[in-house]
Amino acid sequence: MKKVKIIYSLLGTIFIAVAVSAFRLASLGTDPYTTFNLGFSNLLNMEFGIF
Repeated sequence: MKKVKIIYSLLGTIFIAVAVSAFRLASLGTDPYTTFNLGFSNLLNMEFGIF
């Protein structure tokens, strides 16, 4: 049962990462939390995903 939860968690994270990347590449905008992360990572001069 624990392995199933880990697999679902990893799949969900990968799906969200692909979706956010697609929205950014298409210039459609992102959700508020991702927008905050993008702004904060630019403020710290770090790439998105490192912060």
